[in-house]
Amino acid sequence: MQSRPAHSVQHVIKNFQWGDASEGLTVDVGGGRGEVAKEIARSFPGIKCVVQDLPEVIEGADVPEDLRSEKRLQFMSHDFFKAQPVKGAEFYFLRWILHDWSDKYAMKIIQSLIPALKKGARVLVSDLCLPAPCTLSPYKERSAR
Repeated sequence: MQSRPAHSVQHVIKNFQWGDASEGLTVDVGGGRGEVAKEIARSFPGIKCVVQDLPEVIEGADVPEDLRSEKRLQFMSHDFFKAQPVKGAEFYFLRWILHDWSDKYAMKIIQSLIPALKKGARVLVSDLCLPAPCTLSPYKERSAR
């Protein structure tokens, strides 16, 4: 899926207005093994990234040599349904997370961020907007959901 231009992390890096926040801390919530955070950190040398995911997902994830200095990339075990432990970040990034959950659970994921947010912090969501069920061909429906 990442081969599609709109799904590429470069789409977010080039088209989102990072502004003054191109320095500071970004938390990649549900960030898997950190592939997206690696690209963000490499594109913005002032940004440090914390990648959060379940322990079994981040186990064995590596920090490339170029991102080891100043702890520019770190991994942290976290369940995104629980209160966000990293307080005061510039960005909380949710990429391809919310579309997998019903509205009830998507709201819970976002609400878990609230206690950690500082004034001016931003929640960046990069995700699919799903059409109503049964409006796509079965092939496209299966791929989207």
